[in-house]
Amino acid sequence: MVKTVQTLFVALLSFVAAEVTAADFCDVQGQNLIKDPTFSQQRPSGGLTHWLSLQHAGEPSYEHFTEKGVFTVTRVGPQPGFIFKQRVDLAPESGAKLAFYAELEFDLTASTSTFQAMRHGGGLAVTARSQKNGQGRVLMDASLLNTPRLGNLEWHPVQVVVALPEGTRSVEAGFRLEADGVLKVRNPKLQYVDESEKPCEVTPGANMFEVKKSGLR
Repeated sequence: MVKTVQTLFVALLSFVAAEVTAADFCDVQGQNLIKDPTFSQQRPSGGLTHWLSLQHAGEPSYEHFTEKGVFTVTRVGPQPGFIFKQRVDLAPESGAKLAFYAELEFDLTASTSTFQAMRHGGGLAVTARSQKNGQGRVLMDASLLNTPRLGNLEWHPVQVVVALPEGTRSVEAGFRLEADGVLKVRNPKLQYVDESEKPCEVTPGANMFEVKKSGLR
């Protein structure tokens, strides 16, 4: 009887692991548009060459560092809202779909000081803009649509799919923290969607023209 229970327990663990690592994501094609996905290219003056970190105005409230291809950010103060992102210029391709993928690990709880209009948690953020180099109007904002976003979770893959609005000239892809605790990120990929074998649905909640006023734009 004990052996049977142990066998069932091991099988259950295997099923959970397979469910987490073999999520039914959309197919992708082409090169990874993310520059420096290992967070290792630094400017001579300090800081990463391709990545930018921002927090809400006020006292420094987030500590972050990179090590062995992993970006880690921890909330240590009262200010809401942190984002770590990079800007990618695109040729005009209205309606094209992009898939933003990464692996996350976190220990997060909802915070009372999170922006009222923002979802609580940590995860992916994609913004489309009307000009290159991250300038111009925000045409689409898809922040914190990955699930789960809160709790204590080991490394797991997530993907958000967006369709580029008309007039998109650049995309900002990154990671947002709107919670208390620690968020870790590795292996980010931003690629065009390949629907030659199967259709790919846009992530629910993405591409709605509903730009959140987070103070981090």
